[in-house]
Amino acid sequence: MLRLLQGLALGGEWGGAVLVTHEHAKPGKEGTLTAFPSAGMPLGLMLSTLCFLGMSAMISDASFESWGWRVPFLIGVALVGVGLFIRSRIPETDDMMELKNNNKQARMPLATLFRTRAVSLLLCAFAFLAQGFYFYAAYSFGVAYGTESVGYSYKSLLFSTLLFSFMYFVTILFSGWLSDRIGRKTVMYFGYAATFVTVIPFFAMLSSGSMAIAVLAFVMAGGSAGFMYGPYAALLCEAFEARIRYTGIALGLTIRGVLGSAFSPMLFTEVYRLTDTWMPIAACVMVSAIISAGAVAALQTANSRASATSDSMDNWDEQSPRRAEPERAAHS
Repeated sequence: MLRLLQGLALGGEWGGAVLVTHEHAKPGKEGTLTAFPSAGMPLGLMLSTLCFLGMSAMISDASFESWGWRVPFLIGVALVGVGLFIRSRIPETDDMMELKNNNKQARMPLATLFRTRAVSLLLCAFAFLAQGFYFYAAYSFGVAYGTESVGYSYKSLLFSTLLFSFMYFVTILFSGWLSDRIGRKTVMYFGYAATFVTVIPFFAMLSSGSMAIAVLAFVMAGGSAGFMYGPYAALLCEAFEARIRYTGIALGLTIRGVLGSAFSPMLFTEVYRLTDTWMPIAACVMVSAIISAGAVAALQTANSRASATSDSMDNWDEQSPRRAEPERAAHS
C-alpha cells in the first residue's frame, strides 16, 4: 500500500515538474530543460547508493541491519523541505494564465483527455515500455542475478549500479539536449535500437564472472536506457494540449509505470525461476523495444487526428448548462 501511495506521489510531482519546466522553457530548449526532472531519478539513485555505502563502511554489518539503514531515509526527509520551498516560489506559466484569462480551461480534464487524446495517452505509455523493461532488467534483476547466480559480492554490484546511474544521468541530459537539435523521435529510436542490440551482450558480460566486465555491462546498459528517457518528458508534454496537459502527463506516467515498471521485476524473477536462463528476459526487453518504437512512430498520426477532433469539439467544454437552458426553454 505504501509503494502504491509512493507511486501516486511520484506521478503528481514528476508530472508537475516536467509541465512547469516545459511551459517556462524558451522555444528550442524544451527537451534540454525537461530532461532535468527525469535526471533526478538517477541522481537520487547515486546519492542513495553513496549514503548506503558510506553507512555500511562506517558501522558493522549488524548495526547497519539493525538501525543504520534508516539513516539515509531520515536524511532524505530534508529534501522534502527543499522541494516545498522551490515549489512555493514558482510563478504560474504563461500557457495556464492564457487559459484562465480566456476562460478556456477544461471543466473536466480527465473526461476531455479520454475523449480527445485516449490513443495518444496509450501510445505515450507504450513508448516508455522498453525503458522500464531495460532499466529493471539491468538495475533490479541484474543485481539479483549477479549476486545469487553468478556469485558477485553485493557491495561490488552496488559500485556497478553507481556507475550505471551515472551513465544514465549523463545520457538523459545529453539526449534531452540532442532531441532539441535532431528531434525527439530520432533520439528515442536510437535508444530503442541500442536497447535491442545491447541487452544480450549485457547479460552475457554479467555472466562472465569478471567484475571488470560486469562493470562495463552496467555502464553500457545505463547509457542505452538514458537515450530512451531523456527526450521522453518533452515528447509527453507535446502530446497534449495545454488544458489537459497536466492530467495527460500524470496519467501517462501512471500507465507507463504499470506497463513498464510495476510488474517487470516480478515477471523477470518468475521467468528466470521457471527457465533457469536469462535469455527469455533478454527477449522480453527486445520485444518491448520494438513495441515502444512502433508507439513513437504512431504518435504523430494519432496527435494529428486528435487535434482535428479537438478542434471540431472545442466548444464542448466551454458551453455550460446555463447557456443551453434558454435554448431548451425556447424549444419547449
